[in-house]
Amino acid sequence: MKVTTINRRTLSVLQDPAMNPSITTGLLGKAGISGQKYENSNGTPLTIDYDFFGKRREKSNPTPGPIENLKSGKIKLNLNKNEK
Repeated sequence: MKVTTINRRTLSVLQDPAMNPSITTGLLGKAGISGQKYENSNGTPLTIDYDFFGKRREKSNPTPGPIENLKSGKIKLNLNKNEK
């Protein structure tokens, strides 16, 4: 996926139709400096299964990046909860 910032609230998105894996401890491997696995704070394996807005990610082909199911083209995002 190619994301280009147009201004602070508008993005231009081109999504690659290839299959995308879920982000997990196994996929991430170990951190370069510490050599430790990426995991939750309680030591359980990590799975990124929710996006930035708390929406559940698709298990079979999650959208790359912080927002699930972004569509191609220009979109407007409001990242400020106090602003409508």
